[in-house]
Amino acid sequence: MNIIKKASRVINNSGVSAENQKSVDYLIERVIYFRNRAGMSASELSGRIGQSASYINKFESAGFNIPCSVILKICEVCEVEPAEFFSIDYRNYHKNKQLSELIGKMPISEREKLLDFLITIHPKNKI
Repeated sequence: MNIIKKASRVINNSGVSAENQKSVDYLIERVIYFRNRAGMSASELSGRIGQSASYINKFESAGFNIPCSVILKICEVCEVEPAEFFSIDYRNYHKNKQLSELIGKMPISEREKLLDFLITIHPKNKI
């Protein structure tokens, strides 16, 4: 059973409302991703954020409401900007940020041409 499904099953039995379940799953997915990217075990991350050795493992497997201060500490320890952690496309955050910065430096007329071109090659993405 994958970690998100397992977490969802436990969340449903733990009193977390259905509307909060997606938020908890969202956090679990990101904590796992950035912890792995930083090359840390759940136990190591737990210790580095000042929690018991099993804290992150319990969060990743059972899901529970985690304080914002802990999420920010996880970001700090994993060397992740909070904006990247919460980004919709967090796996491509740096590429998207670089693209946005490059487009931002273009003159308006060139941005409009680029947008027109992108719409022609991907008409379903019209804004």
